[in-house]
Amino acid sequence: MVCHRSEGAPPPTKPGEPGNNTTPRPGKNTTPNNTTRVRRKNVRCCEVWRAIARVFSCCKKSDQSYKEKNGDANSINTNCTNSSNTSSNNNNNNCSNNKSNNNNSNNHGQKKKSHRPMVSLTEETIGMGLHRRLTEDKQYDEILPKLDPKYTKVKEKDCVYFRGDLKVTVKGASNLPNADGRNIKAKFDNLMRPKKNKDLSDPYVNVCIDDIKILQTKVIKDELDPVWNETFDTEVSHEGTKMFFWVWDDDVIGKEKLGHASINLKDIIHKKVIKQKLDLFTPFKNVKPTLDVEIEFEPVSEAVGEFEVTRSYFPLRHSGEVTLYQDACCLPSPAHQHISVNGSPFTARSAWDDIAHSIEKAQKFIYFTGWSMTHDIRLRRDSLDSQKTKSYPILGEILKQKANEGVNVLILLWDEPFNNEEMTMAGVVGTNDEITRNYFANTKVKCVLAARKKNTRGMLETLVSNTSFSHHQKIVVCDDADASCGTVGYIGGLDLTVGRYDDQIHSLFQSNLNQHQDDFYQTFPGINNGSQGPRQPWHDVHARVTGEAALDIITNFTERWRIEAPAEDVFSPLRIVPAMLLSQPTTFHTPLTHSQFMDTCLADLPAEDKDESRWKIQLFRSIPIDSAQFDETKMNCLQSKHGRTYEASIHRAYVRAVRNSDSFIYIENQYFLGSAHTWYEKGSHQLDVMQNYLKDVKFLKPFSWYHTPRCNHLVPVEIAEQICEQIEKGKRFAVYILIPLFPEGDPTAPHIQEILFWQTKTMSMMYRKVAKAIKKYEVEAHPCDYLNFFC
Repeated sequence: MVCHRSEGAPPPTKPGEPGNNTTPRPGKNTTPNNTTRVRRKNVRCCEVWRAIARVFSCCKKSDQSYKEKNGDANSINTNCTNSSNTSSNNNNNNCSNNKSNNNNSNNHGQKKKSHRPMVSLTEETIGMGLHRRLTEDKQYDEILPKLDPKYTKVKEKDCVYFRGDLKVTVKGASNLPNADGRNIKAKFDNLMRPKKNKDLSDPYVNVCIDDIKILQTKVIKDELDPVWNETFDTEVSHEGTKMFFWVWDDDVIGKEKLGHASINLKDIIHKKVIKQKLDLFTPFKNVKPTLDVEIEFEPVSEAVGEFEVTRSYFPLRHSGEVTLYQDACCLPSPAHQHISVNGSPFTARSAWDDIAHSIEKAQKFIYFTGWSMTHDIRLRRDSLDSQKTKSYPILGEILKQKANEGVNVLILLWDEPFNNEEMTMAGVVGTNDEITRNYFANTKVKCVLAARKKNTRGMLETLVSNTSFSHHQKIVVCDDADASCGTVGYIGGLDLTVGRYDDQIHSLFQSNLNQHQDDFYQTFPGINNGSQGPRQPWHDVHARVTGEAALDIITNFTERWRIEAPAEDVFSPLRIVPAMLLSQPTTFHTPLTHSQFMDTCLADLPAEDKDESRWKIQLFRSIPIDSAQFDETKMNCLQSKHGRTYEASIHRAYVRAVRNSDSFIYIENQYFLGSAHTWYEKGSHQLDVMQNYLKDVKFLKPFSWYHTPRCNHLVPVEIAEQICEQIEKGKRFAVYILIPLFPEGDPTAPHIQEILFWQTKTMSMMYRKVAKAIKKYEVEAHPCDYLNFFC
């Protein structure tokens, strides 16, 4: 390895001279060869640490000789370079004076302080929103045209609202420049990630609307003519001027721009379909890279309002029934007397009572997934008699009894990372997962704890993901001979754990003496007395599903079990799942795909179960490939980001429901924040957006764990745009959103304060859009006539 001394580094001196820290110990070999070896080792270490320092400070190596030789003229350094004709002589004199002063200091035996150049305003600083770091409007307008000849100042009249369904296919690129090995940073990357055969760029593509990233391809290693052939099908609701395609070289630390191209959003809206090979603007000379893309766009105004959410993993099912529940228990109410169902009086059903009945009735299998499950809770309770409540068996005893009867009982729970014997068995957030697993140990009930894994490129990102995110599916599915397709599934927002049992009265004190005598739950600090209260009420919804959709719930469970359960338990209990639902049992020696499973189970479906007048049901979810084994025949219904496949059909369903709404929307949720790309209103400069953002970050800094919210889902902005659309049509439209005053926990906690802050930004954005629409169309109304939040 040949090491060159970087510009500005002190010249090597002989051992023993002032300024040298490599003086050999007495008795050691001091031959010239040994001295050279020691000196080169120190130079290499200095270069590596200097590269690390400059990478983390977003600086590039100021190597003028490299720029003159390779033509990297697109960098605009604030260091000692000829940045203008008026100051070139002064800068050169300053540079020479600095060098002479440094040499003099070395001669006097003083250790020279390494010189770090100021942050360079290079082509990298305008990629992916980094140009927001610019601090003056004048600077912004002067620099960007030099970096991109096609740049034009963003004007308000050039902005369009890009709302609809977008399909982008990134086919491939050709003649990409090679960014590996051209500077110290790249050499450092090669040291950290040695390459076996080649030393070429590792390209991937980001697709952005202005500076908001919406899509990202996988990384292709060591290739200058990569072929991705990735198709992205997503919803958009963005304001902007252009769609950018940024091609980057993936590095161990950071990335480097290979080129970019853009298409006007107005052209995409007008043409609908674009197939084009784009010329990439690149900072490298002597190369002419291109990028082959296809774009299809369907505006909201032209979309057909179908009931079924197309391009979804699970299709719309036309058989089965649905029972909706409010809370875990629903007591008889005078209001129910005025409701009739098919001519019969309405009788409210209780979710936990029905779940207990289905579990006790199961003869073949019972499957659980949940954020938490507690073995010692009682699903049945009496609101008046505490002794009768205690007479009901606990959930753990019921499951062990069913397993002993030969029923296949499988439990899949989230493995909270902060609970063990050294910390707390109940867990920091109270999941009790270790307690539950220990309870079912050495029994026929199989209880598996699954951590929230994410296979990422970075160790830090993986650690944050595994400790900050969880599994939130709440499902119970079991066989039922009397149900359609022989299966019944329970799905919704209720975990079978402490504190979730409640009714529509939501008693804070009285129920502590009976229903909640052994189930007191309160997360507010300073309240832990179960005999007095107040307890924390719990309000949520749940559903009972039968028919083909219940089979989809089984598929969801099996796909998760095959990934998250231990290897010895992956397939053996699941190969015979379809046979359990058939009149003539059959053993399958290989796992079935979802399509094979559905075809097999529905082959002899009775005619009455195919009645079109019954419920139409479609199952949605949000889950990555790290947590589920997807059916290979349905990969076209999935999405990908950076080469990582995931399903986001639940987001598509939300957006479709909002776009199809005609008169009102009602939402209940524990949180309501999103559409972060719309929180800050765009002016003539993107800089204005960042300045407002930095003000908020400064305010939030005492409470915040991180300063970059990534909550970019489209539900809030779609609701606001739907209101604006109805205002334009002159129609009455109302949105009611019910959220708690404070999310669960201590209101003064940093994460709660941050949630409340970003919720405020979301609400402000929505009211701002509605107010603008009222003013634009000259409607005599107030924003609260259309949009209201309740606690």
